[in-house]
Amino acid sequence: MVYDGPAEKKHIFYHSKNSEQAGELDFTYYSAVRTVENALSKVKDEKGMKRVEKFLRQDICPDCGGSRLCAAARAPRLQGIPLDEACRMTLSDLVAWVSGVPAALPEEMRPMAQSICESFQTVAKRLMDLGLGYLALDRAAATLSTGERQRMQLARAVRNRTTGVLYVLDEPSIGLHPANITGLTGVMQDLIHDGNSV
Repeated sequence: MVYDGPAEKKHIFYHSKNSEQAGELDFTYYSAVRTVENALSKVKDEKGMKRVEKFLRQDICPDCGGSRLCAAARAPRLQGIPLDEACRMTLSDLVAWVSGVPAALPEEMRPMAQSICESFQTVAKRLMDLGLGYLALDRAAATLSTGERQRMQLARAVRNRTTGVLYVLDEPSIGLHPANITGLTGVMQDLIHDGNSV
């Protein structure tokens, strides 16, 4: 019951240590797992998360091997590769693989696949222009550096076609290879062209 049992209601009689008063109390005992899950569901800020996370641990799922995909999603193969393996590819490798996907499908599926692949290629190209071609799709967001996150947010802002927004960038080229400065400048120009300020 203490670690992972069902909730248990108790009727308690108590006696105060400091006085002669006694009383009754109805109390529900919850297991440790239930208490932590309940606290986690009520977390609203970073401080609350820090309080709860000391009771949590991260582990790789034995069923999916950390891919976060169910067996049905991992089973089909496209061009000889299952989806979880494709997600482990770098963005640069994935762009090359995705370009061959429509041709590998039955004729009736090709128009839809072509549209999806073109959308992916557009987003991937922008990320690669910003020097993020080495990232894999299965990379956890928590492992990204501040610069990587900032460049991903820039790419998203261009894709969403925002207007009238002021973007304040704090040293956006830090850690960026000189060859990728042109891509960064291009993103900034696109934001300005859409009516934003950078």
